[in-house]
Amino acid sequence: MPGRGRAAVELVAQLRPTGTSQEAVLTELRRVLASGRVRAGTVVPLDQIAAAFGVSRTPVREALKSLIGEGLIRHNHRGGYLVHAPTRDEFVELYTIRSALEQAALASAVPRAGEAERQLVREILERQRNALAFGDVGGWDAEGRAFHEALAAPCRMPRLCLLLRDAANSSATARPMQRLRLVRVRSLHADHEALAEAFSEGAAERVVSLAGEHLHRVRNWVLDSFDTPS
Repeated sequence: MPGRGRAAVELVAQLRPTGTSQEAVLTELRRVLASGRVRAGTVVPLDQIAAAFGVSRTPVREALKSLIGEGLIRHNHRGGYLVHAPTRDEFVELYTIRSALEQAALASAVPRAGEAERQLVREILERQRNALAFGDVGGWDAEGRAFHEALAAPCRMPRLCLLLRDAANSSATARPMQRLRLVRVRSLHADHEALAEAFSEGAAERVVSLAGEHLHRVRNWVLDSFDTPS
């Protein structure tokens, strides 16, 4: 089977359908595409996805329209759909947007966070430690997304969190962590350790500063290897 065919099969294999509504299809496709485990250029197989969910093509097509708007999917010139990865310039733009949004969210989130939310951050960080101990960069990255979302969630501003999620999702198909050497991923994990400590202490200014430095580091390191095949 050609490489693209294998990649499409792997995409479908990652789906975990939990419903048949358009929203359920959209949510699950977004999760898989934003995981960083699907390569850019992978064909998005409409019929196989519809079969996996037990639905017609219609809700899948509608979900893909939304994902095009979010920058995760693009139209193939032949009329199909492909996984889209941002260009170098798009990646810079997305990380600029993400950094500004995340720092705004954290400034409000840290003083509002309760013990349950601080505990959630600690639990996610522990899962990241475990993934990194086994050299599982993909697992560390998936938990990293949850880590950043957990830090921002106490801001209690759903529109801001949605914009932040979309910016993070749109950059994920560039597979940024898979582009980095393990030593650099370990350095980024050290950033997370420092962020979690400052978050637990309620040190809002330090959290905002550390988050800005962290995202700037990620952006620059990924750009160093942007032209290297992932």
